[in-house]
Amino acid sequence: MKERGCPVTSPATLAAAILVAAVLSACTAAPDFKGYCAKAAPCEGKSVALCVEQARALHAQQRERGCGSEGAASLACATRHGRCETAGSWSLLMPTDACLGVIQALGDCLDRTRPASPAMPVEVEPPRPRSTASAAATSAPAAPSAAPAIILSVVDVADFGRRDVRTFAYAAASGQLFVSFSDRWSTEAALGDAVYQWDLTGEPRLAHTYRLEPGWIVDRLVAAPADTPGGLVVVGQYRSAGGSPFARHGLFDAERGRVVARGLEPFDERAAEVAWSPAGERVRLTRTTGPEPPGAPRAYDRTGAAVSADPAAFPARAPGRLSVVESTPVTQATRGLYYRAADGERHRITPDPWHDNFAESADGKLVATTTWDGELLAWSTEARRIVFRQKIASAYGYLAYDPRRDRFLLGDATGDGTTHLRALVRGR
Repeated sequence: MKERGCPVTSPATLAAAILVAAVLSACTAAPDFKGYCAKAAPCEGKSVALCVEQARALHAQQRERGCGSEGAASLACATRHGRCETAGSWSLLMPTDACLGVIQALGDCLDRTRPASPAMPVEVEPPRPRSTASAAATSAPAAPSAAPAIILSVVDVADFGRRDVRTFAYAAASGQLFVSFSDRWSTEAALGDAVYQWDLTGEPRLAHTYRLEPGWIVDRLVAAPADTPGGLVVVGQYRSAGGSPFARHGLFDAERGRVVARGLEPFDERAAEVAWSPAGERVRLTRTTGPEPPGAPRAYDRTGAAVSADPAAFPARAPGRLSVVESTPVTQATRGLYYRAADGERHRITPDPWHDNFAESADGKLVATTTWDGELLAWSTEARRIVFRQKIASAYGYLAYDPRRDRFLLGDATGDGTTHLRALVRGR
């Protein structure tokens, strides 16, 4: 049969390669933007006119890269097989994988024609004294220089083989790192985003790859705080690839390498609070924007089954020595990452930390953080000053502490070259 000049044939009757060739060769008619948007726009809460404008602009970019026919075929299949998710986003329903080959062909074409980016040189900046004005703005005055010198360096750990890190979560108890990327957005938005699990207990190796359902992109990962007999579980918060603000949640079983639960409520605008119980046997999801739905917050066990959200199972955590004053119109002079010393005095390490990408070493002598503009900073709790500063990326970077090897793991979020997992280490 034909769908606006584009045949739709089940891969059950033809090989995938033949299907793709047939669809692309027959899809010579102009894309039916209005037909697609008549279905997708109401679902995503936008006007048909705006949807058409955005779809035309996207298709123009595809044509400029020589992928116009692949884009048209993908749009035709999305029109035929798309559905409205309960979270209010448009995604593909592919019971027979009718569009899988077409979308893969589009992604392959875009990957082949991706503009080459020169590798970004890493700017190495040794520790340097700061002016009085700068020190007053970003850190407390230095304590007497009796503290021993700290030798720090950034070393390479592994090549991810991808670029542009989007999420980065480290389960310190088990030495497992979970990471996703943005460099293949067009392919993975359609086929389903990928989350990679790296085992760092020995020589770094890729242990598992998790694939989400089509139309969703991983936005945040939160690992359980401890290992239990059932193995490590990670909660993933993911959002619609179609631009909808809604988010939903799933559970990744890192022991078995599979997604064990999808579409967990509450649905939220990318701001749900994730709280694990101390032993990591259950997780609570609390909506933080708008009114809570009936029965909220919701709690689940490690298999995704609903359980009691009794507050007693999720005791409040004692405040640590590190805290952040978020940037608001009234906190511009005081925003930043702070360290609370044993005497109760608070010291500002930097005014520009990159969200929660900061950590303290196991011995309490070092605090490391990344910043919005791509710097890596190390702050001595004894000297009470910055003792290491290096530009590691053209933009923000991700950071987590690895107590197994006393190092701070680093993953930059830039799209220049291939992203490497690196580490800030002492004594080299």
